[in-house]
Formats: sequence, structure tokens, C-alpha cells
Amino acid sequence: MLRAVTYASLFQYPLTPAEARRTLVGCTLSEIELMALYRSSRFLRDRLDYRAGFFVPAGRAEWIAERAKREAQSRDLITAHRRFLNVLCAMPFVRLTAVSGSLAHLNATRGADLDLFVITKGPRVWSVTAAIVVLAKLMGCRATVCANFVIAGSDLAIEPQDEFSANQIIHLRPVAGVDAYREFLEANPFVRRTYPNFDPREKRAWPFMPSPWAARIKRALESTLAVPSGAIEAVCRVAYGRYLRRKVRRWRSPDQVKLTPTQLKLHGNSHRLDIMRRFEQALRDAQDARRADDVRWRSDSSSSGQPAESSRCFAR
Repeated sequence: MLRAVTYASLFQYPLTPAEARRTLVGCTLSEIELMALYRSSRFLRDRLDYRAGFFVPAGRAEWIAERAKREAQSRDLITAHRRFLNVLCAMPFVRLTAVSGSLAHLNATRGADLDLFVITKGPRVWSVTAAIVVLAKLMGCRATVCANFVIAGSDLAIEPQDEFSANQIIHLRPVAGVDAYREFLEANPFVRRTYPNFDPREKRAWPFMPSPWAARIKRALESTLAVPSGAIEAVCRVAYGRYLRRKVRRWRSPDQVKLTPTQLKLHGNSHRLDIMRRFEQALRDAQDARRADDVRWRSDSSSSGQPAESSRCFAR
């Protein structure tokens, strides 16, 4: 439980009991059991506050108001991009359109981007990515739209298969293509192993639904472009690939970029390493605190003749 709240705290994001339960690593608990655990554990109560329906690190209750502020900003950002999202949902050869990053949590700060995760129908990742870039430019939102992970439906397994990736995946917000999202989860079973309480069927409020005309336009465009789409993909792979390979050299995290015929991962300014470094340090600090508490509790129990509270490390 502390692990879940600690990870969210890296983004100043308070968790509801349902959200904390959903992000328990390698552990299945009901929400009732989770609340009982918190109330019965002095270790957790010393380190986590439960205020207004949210868990936060002790002394960080002001983050609850900040979460509400960021949610309002996120809704404004989605409203500003509603027309773009509707057109995107009508784009041919796209099986899944999902929002990722801070906006997927409704935790966007000012200046945040609209990050997109896309699954294509067949190996059309280059043409679809190029089309998204052109569409964003034509609609005047290229500065905020980032199609930073586009993969083909024939190559759904991703790397690395770690806690960071799993957390990103369970927090994707499908805008269109829920069935493709479930196939994506099945192709990456490490996500369920990491977060066994996560259920993709769980209804979560999201402030956007595509217009009904989008699906009809998509089908018409796919019929029209079925024959030339292969040639378009080949041209985009050469031309756009040459452009991206030049840019990669100037990006902060070129190691987080992947350019293949079936996967385009464009995390050129990734925070992965910094986040995981801070997370692991927070876990080490918590483990040290737990050991110190164990020593103190055993000492107290020895002097009082009472058994000490049992110790159970939260980290894997």
C-alpha cells in the first residue's frame, strides 16, 4: 500500500482507496481489506494521511486541492482538443486511440501535452503517425499533440516489461477501440501480474466520447485507401524515418526511442530513469524506517512484556 501511494506521490497525485487498491503490486485485496489494513497499521498511519477520501504522504494534504485544480485544467485541455480527438477517431487503420501521460490521470499541469498511444490495423505505424502529425498541424494543435507510442496490432508486446511500463498501461484512457486495448493487455501478461487488482472492465469517468459519425467515416476511408495504403506506408517509412533519425540525435533520451516497421516509440524526453531512481530511493528510505520501527517496537515490547506488532515488508 505504501508502495502504491509513494509511486503516485512522485507526481503529487493523491489516491482514492479504489485507486490505491488498483495499483497494489503483486497483491490482491478488496477495498474493505485495504482500509482495514491502513487503520490497523501504525506503520502506515505514521506515513500516510487519509483525508477527504484520499491517501497522501503524511503532511501533504494540500495535494488534494491541487489534484482538483489539475483535474479542472485537464478537462479544459480535453475540451480544447475535442474537435481534434473526434477527427482522430475517424482516422483509417487505427484500432485503438488512447490518451496517456498526466492527462490520462486528469493530472495535467499548465503547458501539458496531449500524449497519445495508438494501435494500428496492420503494419501501418509510419503512415498513421505521419497522418496524426499532419492533422495536428492543420488543426493548429501540433505544439501540444504528441503521438509518442504507435504500434501495429500484429506486434503488441512491449519492452521493458517492468513496473513503470505496467503503470503506464493500466492508466491509458481509451478514447476509441476498447476491444483492441483488451487484446493489448492479453499480449502483455506482465501487467496483470504486476497489478492483479486492475480490471479493464471497471468503469472510470472520462470527459470525452467520440461522435457517432467517426466510426462511419473511418470505415469509408479504410475502404477507399485499402489498396494504396501499402505504398503510402512504404513512402512514410522512408521519408518520415529519415527525418526522425536526424532528430533523435538531439533528443534527451535517445535510448527510449524505437523505430521499427511495427513499433514507433518516440519518448525522446523520457522521465523514466529519473522517476524510477526517485521511486527506488523512496522505497529504500521506507524500508530503513520500517527496520528502525521494528527495532523500536521489539524494544518496547520487551520492556513491557507485550508482543510486538508483526513486521511485513511492503517491497518485493
